[in-house]
Amino acid sequence: MVDLRDKTYCKRHPQTETYLGCSVCGDLICSECLIQAPVGARCPDHGTEMRNPATQATGAEMTRALVVGIGTSILLHLVYVVLLLALGSVGLFLAFIAPVAIGYLVGEAVYRASGYTRNKNLAWAAAGSVFLGFILSAIFVQVPVGTFGIIIGMYLAYKRVRP
Repeated sequence: MVDLRDKTYCKRHPQTETYLGCSVCGDLICSECLIQAPVGARCPDHGTEMRNPATQATGAEMTRALVVGIGTSILLHLVYVVLLLALGSVGLFLAFIAPVAIGYLVGEAVYRASGYTRNKNLAWAAAGSVFLGFILSAIFVQVPVGTFGIIIGMYLAYKRVRP
């Protein structure tokens, strides 16, 4: 037992004064060593950092999300091109709305395909899927796509999945 009247120092940082001990072994720990566990403060030897499962995607979830994101982006761009060609002059209005819709829908598809997981890697996968869809539609179908539209679509996809 530690006498609290004496000055006590962290086991790993002897220059740091502390009165906090590990809930397992009782070693003194400072705020730098502290790992907060559901049952109290732990030292680095006995504590493991808790990670939020809603932000941790497995490799399979990442792969599925990327495949679904790219597939959704290509499909939506094909629909966009068909509508643009079929509607004629109304298609100009569609050209301003489409990037917003495509970005949001690709972000939603990636979010759902990943098992409702949010993290930066998934957000970049969603934004990359939108970019790839825009580039493929511009190259293969010769449809003019504005840079501003690509940026908006990528931003909305990224924002939908980021933590």
